[in-house]
Amino acid sequence: MQTAHTSTLSDCILTALMADIQFEEEQQFQRYGQAEQKPFMIRLVLSTGIVSTDKQAEYVLLGIAVVAIILAFVVPMLIRVGGDGNRVPPEKIQEIMNGTLQ
Repeated sequence: MQTAHTSTLSDCILTALMADIQFEEEQQFQRYGQAEQKPFMIRLVLSTGIVSTDKQAEYVLLGIAVVAIILAFVVPMLIRVGGDGNRVPPEKIQEIMNGTLQ
């Protein structure tokens, strides 16, 4: 039994089409005139002088974000009176802020 590889018309067309395919190289764009600029918040933290590297500034900003998230959950809990879920009236909050709580 002899098996011969026979090309079909679609194989020939596919081979011919693939022979003509050409790929263009990706164009690489370069920025001229401006060096890579650091994000504003990183520059702001660095300008305080507390930290000296970008990585340290990122950690400071991460810490600030964590504290803000914690406060977002804690502050509403502090406004409640006791554990029964009653909210403090605005007058009482104002008295607490003014230091005139009786």
